Amino acid sequence: MTAANLDRTKRYDGSAENHGSDVTRMSGFLGKRLKNSRDFRRLPRMAQILLHWTFWAIFTLASSCVVPLAPEFQDPPKVPNYPPYFVDSFPFFGVQITAPETFEVTVADPNPQDTLYVRWVSDYPGFTQASVLLRTEESIRPGVVKYGTAGPPEPDGSEGPACAKFSSGTEHRLVVIVSDSEFLPPELADNRDYRFNAVPPTSRTRPIMAGWNITCP
Repeated sequence: MTAANLDRTKRYDGSAENHGSDVTRMSGFLGKRLKNSRDFRRLPRMAQILLHWTFWAIFTLASSCVVPLAPEFQDPPKVPNYPPYFVDSFPFFGVQITAPETFEVTVADPNPQDTLYVRWVSDYPGFTQASVLLRTEESIRPGVVKYGTAGPPEPDGSEGPACAKFSSGTEHRLVVIVSDSEFLPPELADNRDYRFNAVPPTSRTRPIMAGWNITCP
């Protein structure tokens, strides 16, 4: 191989560092061949200029084409579980009142598809002999829950004024407890003073509670 051929071989060895200069030389070489062809010289001058630059642009763009990476698809993030909250109550929470026939509470939840579990308890917290689960635990969608004459009846059909199931005496406390997890049976609670608030350890939120100090007639 002659020195000239060896030098030409080095210049066009296809390596990454010579790729840009090789493209330029190749496009110039093919462009020169195009300009020197007999058919090209027969074209009008303006057509020759347009054809020459169009050829050069297409060759350069094709040599520098970048293949885009495929997008990475991920599962949407899980929606966090938030506890429910009280919106309103009748009568207002925390007041000292003579018991009406019905207590009414509005409950909301940032996770609107959650099922909420409700307990009504007398003389609580903490737990004493007077602490009573006043009615069967309810499961509801976020909304209004009632206890008393206007509340849903027990399985045996009984339901009377709010004070009907309280222990003896006139001064009591009534609380409503709401959870987005099912409650544990009171006897399984770790904290005996808050046994009506107990939920499974796997629950991601804690129950909410509010109430009234009431005087029963």
